[in-house]
Amino acid sequence: MEECGRFDVTPVQYAALAAIGHQPDIDATRLSQLIALDRSTTGSVLERLEAKSLVLRSPSPEDRRIKLLRLSDSGRTLLRNVDAAVERAQQRIVAPLRPQERKTFIRLLTQLVESNNALSRAPAGFY
Repeated sequence: MEECGRFDVTPVQYAALAAIGHQPDIDATRLSQLIALDRSTTGSVLERLEAKSLVLRSPSPEDRRIKLLRLSDSGRTLLRNVDAAVERAQQRIVAPLRPQERKTFIRLLTQLVESNNALSRAPAGFY
């Protein structure tokens, strides 16, 4: 959380930025499913990201009522910077473990995620 806070984005905003970054031209309905938020909350998150000039909305060519989402240039830059900070935090967390222990830890976490994926509101592997 502190990694996101340094960049003036919340973890939820980071999740939205990451999903939009991985799926340019996603619509808000699909985004809300991917990050497990209701549409109203997703709308509020998008309004804040748009106010910060991090996300752009444009009408869908097929249905002008649907708005497609993309990262702005500053949104892409911010996402790269936050991703790097998150990676450093993850490395810090596993630093006390020996290399083989890290592999075991990651394997076990993956197993837990995959085993419980069907129960999640936002299944893993969404992008």
